[in-house]
Amino acid sequence: MNAITLRFRSLEIENFRRWARFSCAIPESGAWFIGENAVGKTSILEAVCVVSQGKGLRRGRRLPLTKKGASGFFIRAVAQRFGPFVLEARGNEKEVVLFLQGSRVRTRKELREFVPIVVDSPHGSDLVQGADAERRRWLDALLAVCMPSFFEARARYLRALLQRARALRAGKREEAQAWGDVLLEEGERWHTGRRLLVERINAALREEEDWAGSVRLYGDEREERAFRREMRRALSQDATLLCYGPHLEGVRVKRNDVDARIAASRGEQRLCAIALRLAESRLLMDARAVVPVLLLDDATEALDSKRRDALVERLLRYPGQVLATAQAVPSPKVPVQEVERE
Repeated sequence: MNAITLRFRSLEIENFRRWARFSCAIPESGAWFIGENAVGKTSILEAVCVVSQGKGLRRGRRLPLTKKGASGFFIRAVAQRFGPFVLEARGNEKEVVLFLQGSRVRTRKELREFVPIVVDSPHGSDLVQGADAERRRWLDALLAVCMPSFFEARARYLRALLQRARALRAGKREEAQAWGDVLLEEGERWHTGRRLLVERINAALREEEDWAGSVRLYGDEREERAFRREMRRALSQDATLLCYGPHLEGVRVKRNDVDARIAASRGEQRLCAIALRLAESRLLMDARAVVPVLLLDDATEALDSKRRDALVERLLRYPGQVLATAQAVPSPKVPVQEVERE
């Protein structure tokens, strides 16, 4: 498939996080923002996230985006697909307003589809060390893009889960059984979609073995018949809190056949996380025919020189643009943007 390559060409920031003012041109292949701790490297990547997605890097925490003492912030980025286009974000602590080619963006979902990025940051979702819920959310976000017909079952399942619990609390057993039938059908479809998606992710991960090791994702691998049996058993208990189903599915990351959350070193966990993001990029590229921009915060954290060099070589082969941060230049081969304290 011939995919369009998304690239950022320039970035301007005013009164955003640590920066009163920052601007830079971005090379076609991307840039590595290099500098000491707390100079604003992560804020640069976060500005790219905000202007293209309407949200920052930090999941679950609403930290101030506006520089202290300022009334609001402004971000402007020039990017390119077939031709150049301009993205802008204006905001304060109450709201963020996004613009594409001077027109206000109606829904952030449309912008995210037009400007796909894939982000890995220690401040965001942790796909390796985080809870199963983090990985379930990540899988479902990919499912919505790559297999939307399976993802639609998720909303119907969650609605049925709520309605069944209400019916049981009200003593309406027949109504609860009817909602249980919905849970069985929609749960099986949601479960099947996730299982097929994990297979596709693992196929992409096999292409990363030369530098990341054998990284695999494991969810509930029960076939449909076994899944239905477990669901029926859980539904038969008439408990308001259903103890089995895709809403509680365990999702693990293994490296070389051991649980990466428990047995892998910090450096190995870093490699696992980036390998998963590269697999995500591959699936999004196949689904949308656009190569996402890859954003990696603290890309070489905890890596020894051998693993760092292997990672850099892999990123140099990435078909799209890479924007990364690090404390030191990882290789003379990468384009570098020195960042100094303002």
